[in-house]
Amino acid sequence: MGRRRTWWRSWGVVWAVLVFAAYAAAQPPREQPICLGLSFSADGRHLATCGDRVRIFDLRTGRRVPELETAGESPKPDADAEPEWRWPFKVGPDERISRVIAFSPTEPNVLAVGFDSGRIQLWRFGAVRVRQELTREMGEPRALAFTPDGQFLMSASTRFQFQKPPKGHLISWRTAGGRRLRVLERDRSIEALSISRDGQQLAFCAGNTVELIEPETFESIGTASLPTGDRKGSPFGAATGFTHDDQRLYIAGAISEQVGKKTRAAGALWTLVLQDGGTIQLIDPPSSEMLRTLAVSPDGNRVITSRPARNGRIQTMALRDAASGDVIWSTDRLFSEPDAIRFSPDGRFVAWCQSNRIELADALTGETVWTFVP
Repeated sequence: MGRRRTWWRSWGVVWAVLVFAAYAAAQPPREQPICLGLSFSADGRHLATCGDRVRIFDLRTGRRVPELETAGESPKPDADAEPEWRWPFKVGPDERISRVIAFSPTEPNVLAVGFDSGRIQLWRFGAVRVRQELTREMGEPRALAFTPDGQFLMSASTRFQFQKPPKGHLISWRTAGGRRLRVLERDRSIEALSISRDGQQLAFCAGNTVELIEPETFESIGTASLPTGDRKGSPFGAATGFTHDDQRLYIAGAISEQVGKKTRAAGALWTLVLQDGGTIQLIDPPSSEMLRTLAVSPDGNRVITSRPARNGRIQTMALRDAASGDVIWSTDRLFSEPDAIRFSPDGRFVAWCQSNRIELADALTGETVWTFVP
């Protein structure tokens, strides 16, 4: 009898395990929230993040505002808009991931979002509005930047091709109506858009070069090659930012090196002085991991970057004097290299995100104000 009971009990356990496994397999997979980009609204009241979806936060409470993340009644298209209008807040599986987001500098409730599918949406709280869509041939949006007056949106997209060099496109859009104005192409990825405070210069990185053009005409102002110091490798920029007088440009990125059979990206931070013909130099010795992002304060006097440790776990955030490059404060954080860093419009706060973590800190001290994990 004892053996029979043990036998039936064993089969009962096995049956329960099989039933539970079948039930678990039938459930839809739980989505892992991710944050890949962020932006402050012009009035400093909201913080928007993108990744697996767009999230809006009220900075006064530190809480999400879901009612601002849903679509309302779709407005009618502008009279001068091209006839590519849709209201698809519900996006398909290949269009869900968004890596770049930017608030308008003049309208606190208007922001632009770029999706991996190649689409860019310009929408306002409560109503999604697609001003224009980039065709899929234009590639994945890598950066977005509004002009200071909010009248134009610049987008950098890259089409990655199998066994071919990537094709980069820089496009100028009119925000009122979404008309495409100009296109600039490069036989390499275009990254790291930034516009000077006077709106007269647009900087971007294409491979191992930094280019400056006029935002309105796309006429070239100048180019500079990124130096590698004593490193032997291929440099590339991932983020740029102008200082207060628009005469100095910070560039964050990496130097790609071949180490044995592996390729390693050593993080690098450069400054380009635009006066007297332009000189560019490395600020610090390259670090162990690439620098994906940087942010310049609204007054242009401070710049914040990251500096990861070799083990990839402890992250050092460093606030620097923009003129000298000297570190004002630095603080360690227990997470990996952030995907985005931004200052609030009044310069009081700085926010960064990586993976599924968003942190808001006091820009003067580096002390954490609040942390959010979706």
